[in-house]
Amino acid sequence: MRAALPILLSASLATCLLPAQEPPPPIPGEEPPRKTDAEPDPAPPKAVVVPLGKKEAKPAVPSVDQLLEASEEGEVEADTMWLIIEHAKRRGLTTIDVLEDGTCQLIERTFGAGGRGDAIVVRAGKGVPASVSGTMMRHARRKTVLFGIGRDRLSLGAGSEQLRVGVAARHGRSVHTSPSAAFDAYPAEVREAVTALLQAARALPVAADVRAVVSAEFVDPRQARRLTAVGGQRLVAVRDPGRDATLLPPAVAAARMPGRKIVVRDALEWERIRSYMTAGGLDPDAGGQCLIAVGVQTFRLSVEVVGG
Repeated sequence: MRAALPILLSASLATCLLPAQEPPPPIPGEEPPRKTDAEPDPAPPKAVVVPLGKKEAKPAVPSVDQLLEASEEGEVEADTMWLIIEHAKRRGLTTIDVLEDGTCQLIERTFGAGGRGDAIVVRAGKGVPASVSGTMMRHARRKTVLFGIGRDRLSLGAGSEQLRVGVAARHGRSVHTSPSAAFDAYPAEVREAVTALLQAARALPVAADVRAVVSAEFVDPRQARRLTAVGGQRLVAVRDPGRDATLLPPAVAAARMPGRKIVVRDALEWERIRSYMTAGGLDPDAGGQCLIAVGVQTFRLSVEVVGG
């Protein structure tokens, strides 16, 4: 009896393990066991059929009007602002420049007639109320003002005054300018802010120590090569103090913010501008345009002499 008990236990264990094992291979000459309905064959994977000539749909690219509508309340970062007003019938050009420290500069240039030369008057000071300059700065930062006005060149009025708005941040590391557009094309609140700022700026005292007004425009590398290699114009290298510099020489400030007019009041900085013009083959007392290289980029520097 004692010998039979282990045999029965091992036979029972073997019987319990049989269902978990795979069925044994068929004996030669016999049919393999058939699967029952409870174990159907797995269905083969369906092939994905792609119609010929059909491409994957891509998201529609939003139009300019849709982008403007989506960013109607959007603003750009700015701590400096300038306005350029071209008066009707070529009567003159007015530039208003509001600096980060609250200083406002007004440059009014009257085009000469009857053989007379152009007259340039510069006013500067901190007498503009912060509410007036702050209101205009808020309007100038709006994307609808910078990018949404003046796109249609056909809407420009030939006999009306033109307005261009420019803003910059972090000493020219971020710059945005609007296209020149008819003054009437701007919203009423923008026109009111410009008029109030112009009236306050014209009340500032005249700056008697102004030597010149400089501005710059970017020159395409291919055009720069034609002007220097073929045309024989001289290219003057101007040292850039670095992107993190907070005090910029006038020529570098003009290059970083193309279109903005920079007032030169310091005697040493004026001598540097004169040396650029002399190296470019120009008479520094007469003003004019010379080519300068700031870093790897070339600019056309325009110099308007105001005083001696």
